[in-house]
Amino acid sequence: VMVAVTGSEATLTLRDIAALAGVQRAVVSAWRTRPTVRGRSLPFPAPIDDTGGILRFRRDEIVEWLRGTGRGNNPDIHLDAPVWSAPDGVSLEELVALLCLRSVTGEEIGELGHDELMDLAEEIDPDDRFLLREVRTATRAGMRHVDDVFEASRGPGEALDLLERGRTAREHATRELADAALELVRTVATACARELAPAGVPLVHTGGSHRLSLAVAADFAELIVPGSEPSDDNRALLRRAMIRDIEADTETALPGVHLCSVLGSDTSSALDDIDRVILGLDRLDVAVILGPASVLCDELRGEAERNR
Repeated sequence: VMVAVTGSEATLTLRDIAALAGVQRAVVSAWRTRPTVRGRSLPFPAPIDDTGGILRFRRDEIVEWLRGTGRGNNPDIHLDAPVWSAPDGVSLEELVALLCLRSVTGEEIGELGHDELMDLAEEIDPDDRFLLREVRTATRAGMRHVDDVFEASRGPGEALDLLERGRTAREHATRELADAALELVRTVATACARELAPAGVPLVHTGGSHRLSLAVAADFAELIVPGSEPSDDNRALLRRAMIRDIEADTETALPGVHLCSVLGSDTSSALDDIDRVILGLDRLDVAVILGPASVLCDELRGEAERNR
């Protein structure tokens, strides 16, 4: 028998439980079928909801069961549990905007009134370039969740990592580059920067993976996210740069390294994006473009080949 979950009740899915316990998802499924643990009957807690075909369990019951059975590989289950129980109906970008606010101001936000929250947001983003509008519609559940995640982490960067691995992020997950690929692009981009000016040049984000641009920008003087009125995508990148303590701006007069990833784009869109980047280069700029061999190297046909 299942009962409807209230909007404020903290829950965990099977994938959340696996992440919390430090085990594979299949291990949690096996636990559900084995009610006996070390000779004692300790059945796995029953789900309380299956909205969208996804089972949800009360967070507190799962924590008590994991601690009582000793199962899993996480000795800090009770501390980490809030991280993996993101409230339903809250977007990842709402949470990241609130984390940005929490990180910059150093203020706990979970119990602030709406006016107090907006005063903080207007103080750090008076021109609404990266978080003011997102904070304006923030929910109490999102505010409290961000406080929980922040307290369970060792700093803003780790808190962002936790949000981007959690339930809310999984709903919109995309494939990202492996660490070795990130390091390769970073090496190429920094070599280009040294050729331009050993004292340091900006990295200009011209499209593609936020994770890639943030990883490369760590070795640059600053990250430029062009646009007098940043798009939603660029606002999201500016928030993440601030959380990771990367100097960011929206314009520069200096020569720089322009970074663009067209991975995941179809051939026509990728070639259009590359053309846009090249046409936007000044005389001393350099571009580093990452894309699939099928677009950049392999034989193309007809209009696609002529465009390339």
